[in-house]
Amino acid sequence: MTLGAWLAPLTLVVLAVLAATVTRRLAERRPAGRRFFRHPPAEAGVGILVFFVALAVAAPLVTPYHPDRQLDIVGLQHAAPSWAHPLGTDLYSRDVWSRLAFGARISLAIGALATLVAVTLGTLVGVAAGYARRLDAVLMRLVDVGLAMPRLFILLVIVALWDQLPLPVLILAIGLTTWFATSRLVRAEVLRLRELAFVEAARAAGAGAVRVVLRHVLPNAVAPVVVSVAVGVGNVLLLEAGLSFLGIGVRPPTPSWGNMIADGAHHVTTAPWATVFPGLAIALVVMASTALGDALRDAFDPRPEAP
Repeated sequence: MTLGAWLAPLTLVVLAVLAATVTRRLAERRPAGRRFFRHPPAEAGVGILVFFVALAVAAPLVTPYHPDRQLDIVGLQHAAPSWAHPLGTDLYSRDVWSRLAFGARISLAIGALATLVAVTLGTLVGVAAGYARRLDAVLMRLVDVGLAMPRLFILLVIVALWDQLPLPVLILAIGLTTWFATSRLVRAEVLRLRELAFVEAARAAGAGAVRVVLRHVLPNAVAPVVVSVAVGVGNVLLLEAGLSFLGIGVRPPTPSWGNMIADGAHHVTTAPWATVFPGLAIALVVMASTALGDALRDAFDPRPEAP
């Protein structure tokens, strides 16, 4: 492994720190930005997410080996971290750092796309239930049923229909089973907004229901949507890791953080690096997304700042 390959992750760390610092400087010019960075973990969360997103985008440039390449099945099986392999190798002599970087592409893409599906559907249902009184009871009963059913059970039923679950189907399956909580949050915000004076004024001026929702209600109900996106990415990442660990998520040899943990689970006492590093990546992203969700919730808080 060359010195340049060692410098690549260090460069990403420096990039993440600079991005978090610049983001803070720019955001603090506005009250919402000051409220966001009032939480000490917020800046660290931004830096962590920037690091892993940059790692996923630049994976071919910062990894010395192909993620599926078996280097030496005898001599490099479960090799400890070294100069040539900074995070060690796994059971099949594949470089853990390379698989971690390319696994970030799969895991983060599933987290982002499934969350986008869930938040979009949850927002549509929440707005419809909150603004149209006749739909409220029916939609909320459907949401209650969805919340009552174990998500893992639903996913297992979906997985049972396919021998090899395609990645787009996995993303849709996760997204279509994680929107229920978002719909409740959006509904509560819409119920509050529809009784305010500016919404009543728009209706009195002759605006139709669709125009009122799109121009007045939905833009002012963005706070729970944004918070749901931030928190949802971490939740979906955990769910995907659990499914991949059980062997029903992303299938090997395609790397994801979940199946990397599954590959090294039986050797965790003799070669802990094969499971510790992908597990640490999952933990960091989940904590960062949770910290961003908390900070965003306060940033959108309408209460005035203390002098």
